[in-house]
Amino acid sequence: MVETALIAAVAFAATNVDDAFVLLAFFAIPKVRDTEIVVGTYVGMAILVVAAMLLSAVCVAIFPGNLGLLGALPILVGLRQLWSAWRQGGGEPVSLTPGAGAVEVVELVAIRTIANGADNVAVYIPLFAGQSRAAEILTCVVFAVLAAAWCFAAKMMHERSEIGTQVQRWGPWITPIVLIALGVFVFLSNPTFTP
Repeated sequence: MVETALIAAVAFAATNVDDAFVLLAFFAIPKVRDTEIVVGTYVGMAILVVAAMLLSAVCVAIFPGNLGLLGALPILVGLRQLWSAWRQGGGEPVSLTPGAGAVEVVELVAIRTIANGADNVAVYIPLFAGQSRAAEILTCVVFAVLAAAWCFAAKMMHERSEIGTQVQRWGPWITPIVLIALGVFVFLSNPTFTP
C-alpha cells in the first residue's frame, strides 16, 4: 500500500505542475475567496478522476492481457511536454469577469482544471487499470489530500514569488521526465502480450 500511495503522489504531482500556475493566477485575482478556488479545484479533479476510472475499466475489459501498453499514454504526453518546453510554449492568463459570483468562480476553476487535465487522464487511466479496488480507493484518497496541498502550495507561492519563479523555471523540464518514467513503470508492472 505504501508503494501505491507513493506512485499516486508522484502521478498527481507530475500531472498538476501546470495546474499550480493556474491556481496561482486565481489566487492573484482580488476579491476571489480561497474556498471558491479550492471547491472548483476539487470539482474539476473529481471529474478527471471519474473519467479516468471509467476509461480504465473499459481498457481492462477490452485489453485485459495488454494493460502494459497503456504506459504509452504518459510516455507520449511526456514527450509532447518536452517538445513544448523546448519550443517555450506559454500559458494562457486567467481572466474573470468583474463582479463574478461564487458559482461562476467555482465553475471557471473547475473548467480550467479539466481543460488542463489531458495529461492527468492519460496518466490516471493506466494507473487505475492495474489496481485493485482497495488500491483505487487509496489512490483517490491520496489525490484528495494532495489537491488540498496543491491549493495551499499555490497560495504560498503567490505570497512568496521567488518559489513560484523556480517552479516555473524547472517544472516544464522535470514534469515530462517523470511522466515518461511513470509510463515505463506502467509498461513494466502490468501484463503485456499475455493470452
